[in-house]
Amino acid sequence: MARWRKEDGVDEGRPGSSAGDGVGGWLGRLRLGESRREGRLEIAPLLCDGGEAPPGVLLGSQALEAGFLEIAERGEGVVQELLARNRGELPVAVLEGDTLVGCKQNRVVAHSVIVAPGASLGVPVGCMERGRWSHETRHFSSGGMKMAPDVRRRTVLDVKASSQASGEKRLDQSRLWSDVDLALSSSKTVSSTSNYYDIVERQGREAREAARRLAPTHTQVGVMVLAKGALVGLEVAGHHELWSALSEPTLASYMMGFRRGSETAPDEHATAKEWLAHVQAARVRTAPGLGLGQDLEVEGTGLVGVGLALGGHPVHVAVFPS
Repeated sequence: MARWRKEDGVDEGRPGSSAGDGVGGWLGRLRLGESRREGRLEIAPLLCDGGEAPPGVLLGSQALEAGFLEIAERGEGVVQELLARNRGELPVAVLEGDTLVGCKQNRVVAHSVIVAPGASLGVPVGCMERGRWSHETRHFSSGGMKMAPDVRRRTVLDVKASSQASGEKRLDQSRLWSDVDLALSSSKTVSSTSNYYDIVERQGREAREAARRLAPTHTQVGVMVLAKGALVGLEVAGHHELWSALSEPTLASYMMGFRRGSETAPDEHATAKEWLAHVQAARVRTAPGLGLGQDLEVEGTGLVGVGLALGGHPVHVAVFPS
């Protein structure tokens, strides 16, 4: 069993900001539902009873499908930044780990942003298709599944290091390409353009069907995913409606790697209850977002997490072992 010290200062927001306190308090209200086993994974629902207003924000995948959001190459193309235009009437949250398919090469979102109605905003991304640089489409579509959690964990650490060093929200592109190559090799996927999305197209249907069987309950706002007692990740949304839209693409990304046996579990082991208590004891820091709202950073011993808040209310939080 893991042993952790209680963090000094559970919540730490910027002076004059209620977002850190609000999100920390909200995380503290989360409780566990009955766990389910899916292959090597234990999936524990995270529940939150009552009181939260509907989110008033669309997810990027929802807005892309509805035609309210356009994401395209910036100018002639910049590998690590895309341009998002929100033509709708609601803010749109484009989340870390979202996959985007089309244009000159497929990408993955490196850092979450909220695009205001009527606004355009640069979105930090990474390339998940090294061998193509030619237009397939004018605009991106949603990849329908998040990037694998172990890759997202390393991206969160990359962006944190880059932000501290230079103020820029950038991932290590060489590291991401290495991760994609490893995923292609371990899944025995042949891709002429070294395209991570070829794995999703080959193996994603089975993972999405398994995720669909875990339909969220009316009080569910997220999940904690463990592998033999090791934390794989915690994913939580600020409202049941948001989690209902995130559940399938998020859970499918967790299941896909572990179903093929290529993912490895971290070293620290504990029960779901202990892991939740550890996350709830972590600090939540806030900073101005690149667009609307606030960036969130979750800091705890052996944990790294990121998220978004809008108007002091949480939109999305993801926590991984560091």
